[in-house]
Amino acid sequence: MDTVVFDGIVREMGEVSTRRNFTRLLGGAVALGAGLALGGESLAKSKNHGKAHAQAKAKSAGRVAAQGKKKTITICFQNQTRTVKKKGYQAKFPGATPGPCPSGTGGAQQPAVCTTFVLSGGPNPSDPITIDDDGSILNVTTGKFLLIDNNGQASSHNAIVSPGKVGDLLRVRATDWGGCRSFSPLWMHCVETGQSKQVFSGDNGNGSCTNPKQADYLDITFPIAL
Repeated sequence: MDTVVFDGIVREMGEVSTRRNFTRLLGGAVALGAGLALGGESLAKSKNHGKAHAQAKAKSAGRVAAQGKKKTITICFQNQTRTVKKKGYQAKFPGATPGPCPSGTGGAQQPAVCTTFVLSGGPNPSDPITIDDDGSILNVTTGKFLLIDNNGQASSHNAIVSPGKVGDLLRVRATDWGGCRSFSPLWMHCVETGQSKQVFSGDNGNGSCTNPKQADYLDITFPIAL
């Protein structure tokens, strides 16, 4: 075989082998790059997933904490279970106790609390208060006059609604200018429970209209209570 031709064939075979090796090398580099890209993408996705999980967990913890700070409370007020605003409920519902009222079976009932009183001139809450000649009723605790009668003659007055709170002291005074004199009995009533109690038996001037002039024939003090 011609030496020149043989050398050419060998050279061409070498070039072909070199090109194949280069192609293989190039293909491997591309595959490696793709693998690195996929690995980086997976790592990024893993990090994002972990971050989202942490955020969801934090939100869940926040919701649990918010639920723990309830703004309402269940109380027993006047023998009734109520759910009210927790802030300031003691002032709005005096005497209320935390938790539901005990059931009627197997336990004592929560006693009703009286918050609204009526002072009247008889055993009925609507009975008028009569005074002859003049008089007054003062809430000593608050310094507020509940009734003032100074017309110099016998008069009737409507019952006094909400004369004060439990324990307030009331002072009752009466003046007579001679002749007939009287002051009706006084009764304390509770609107919530219907209880009534006589706090003053009254004064009829011994049933006579010949009483001498007497500045203060009545001056008594008693608390608001039943």
